[in-house]
Amino acid sequence: MKRARRNWVLSLALLAMAAGCSPSTPPVPGTSTVQTVPPITGRVTDFGNPRAIAALITDVAFGATISLIDSTTGQTMATTVTSAGGSFQLTFSNGFRPLANRTYYLEAVKRLPVGGTANRAGAGLARVRTLVFWNGGQWNTLTGLGVSLGQTTTTVAAIASLRGFSIADQQALLGTLNAFSFSPTASLSLGEFNTVSTMVGSTLGADQDPMESISFDATLMAGNPGNPALWYGSKARDLILFDTYSVNGVNQATASLVPPYNVITFNGQNFPSAATISLGPVPVSTWSVNATRTQLTVTLAGNNYCGGLVINQGTGTWYGPFVPVSGTVGTLAGNGLYRYADARGTFASFNSWLNGMVIDGQGNLYLADPSNCVVRRISPTGTVTTYAGSGSWGGTDAPSGPATSAQFGSPNGLGFDNVGNLYVADYTGNVRKVTPSGAVTTLAGAFNVSGEVDGTGTAARFNAPYACTTDATGNVYVADFNGQTIRQVTPGGTVTTIAGSPSISGFANGTGSGAMFNQPTSICPDGSGNFLVADAGNNRVRLVTPTGTVTTYAGTGTWGAANGTVASASFAYPSAVYRDGSGNVYVSETGSGSRIRKITGGVVTTLVGGSSVGYVDGPISAALVNSPYGIAVGPNGVLYFADRGNVRIRAICP
Repeated sequence: MKRARRNWVLSLALLAMAAGCSPSTPPVPGTSTVQTVPPITGRVTDFGNPRAIAALITDVAFGATISLIDSTTGQTMATTVTSAGGSFQLTFSNGFRPLANRTYYLEAVKRLPVGGTANRAGAGLARVRTLVFWNGGQWNTLTGLGVSLGQTTTTVAAIASLRGFSIADQQALLGTLNAFSFSPTASLSLGEFNTVSTMVGSTLGADQDPMESISFDATLMAGNPGNPALWYGSKARDLILFDTYSVNGVNQATASLVPPYNVITFNGQNFPSAATISLGPVPVSTWSVNATRTQLTVTLAGNNYCGGLVINQGTGTWYGPFVPVSGTVGTLAGNGLYRYADARGTFASFNSWLNGMVIDGQGNLYLADPSNCVVRRISPTGTVTTYAGSGSWGGTDAPSGPATSAQFGSPNGLGFDNVGNLYVADYTGNVRKVTPSGAVTTLAGAFNVSGEVDGTGTAARFNAPYACTTDATGNVYVADFNGQTIRQVTPGGTVTTIAGSPSISGFANGTGSGAMFNQPTSICPDGSGNFLVADAGNNRVRLVTPTGTVTTYAGTGTWGAANGTVASASFAYPSAVYRDGSGNVYVSETGSGSRIRKITGGVVTTLVGGSSVGYVDGPISAALVNSPYGIAVGPNGVLYFADRGNVRIRAICP
């Protein structure tokens, strides 16, 4: 778990940089009298190394996070990101004062994508380092005044760290490296350098972290003083799980849903030869690991159902990608705790009142997490990240991006347009726009100001906007919960009320203000240019045309759970509605139990759930849910829903 904690910390550092802000760090007391500490300018490069390692360093160089780390406290002083060529300039706040008699690590770290060049095994964390000293008003490093990070600097930094070199020994290493050679010192011989350099090259070539992968044994050093090759070894490496897997040899992106007794091959590094393997909580009895320990092949038994790969070995638990299994319900992400954690599968957590969901063409889910004031993104394999929002309550835009630096009050509803802009209905009073590049702006309405005023931009007022969707021309349609209306917002931000009587709840079909709603909670396209609305308080699903004509699509209005034709079926507080590409309509409801209903060919049936609420995965007929809200169907036919009462995102695989 040590590696997992380290990767989590590094992920936070990467997230902070993605948000365009430096970590908040208290001033470090120092002995220098300088008023402003000059920046460190350098480059990630290793042009004197074999081609395979040079290729890896090139991969690391672009977009790596550069950090200055106090070698004694482990505190990060400042961070930045490299340019496309690997260059960087690390600047410091006016409050930072480096200690004169202190070593600092200058580190470049990057998580590399799956695949890549032939010398790499797949996704992994690549990290290179050098040692930095503050000396008489300037920064000195292992390469002198010219700062570079690569295999050679990482070799020396690793040795200094593993052997616990004194400050004097570390300072003696200043300037000992150039592009082609190392100059020995009293503490570090050329033989030891060459031994560790080879190990650093091997670990980098395998996408592994030299600082974590290489061990040093002082006892072996004392017993074999002239043979540094015996002093160092490879640490037992933690398991690394990738998001890729195949079903019967077919990549999961194109594979059909998995029926029982099929073979799944997961990709990663360092798979154990002895462990407990499960898909979700159900153990897998038949499995094997290949000779290089980069693939785990499991054969599913008939009782397996949707879930993520789980590997338990000793006290360690690793969670792999989610696998949909036909005819079952499983948990994609979330652990039931009211928290905020980006992670994979059940290591991730959400907060209360999970709400709207939408899905992109690649099958990524976007979830409104209003209590955490963020929009989350969930990959089809169950990895949860923050897509927009800083996590702090507010209405601050981020017109230059990134989206994670903007503030939201209570993001409730989500909708994509045809060019990839995400619209967010914020319950606190506005509709926000998030571009694919991460720019966040207010399209209409005002933060924390309610009303029912048609107008343009921030002059318009909403009364608890709860859900939104778009049409083919980029207009946004909003279900205004307390306003009891359906509003239209043009791409320029002009708001008009197309249906409903403002602030008056009731039930009436009709056109414009002649129609009435009672707590509209969800809206989606019907595939013919109209919109379906979950009219929760009226226990109906309504149909709304772009010109504001409202009719009843399904439901008698009577509180109940009767199946049948759309004219005879009953609902109990339908909270969300979604139409898939095949014309099936799904409705989640939270009253009189918890259910997800399906409407096909004008007939309403119960897909999952019933009068009892709970948290049960397994066969669709036996599964239980608890207050499902947002729903969406992926390109693979899997129906995802936000199980609000269980604080999880779950999946139904037909």
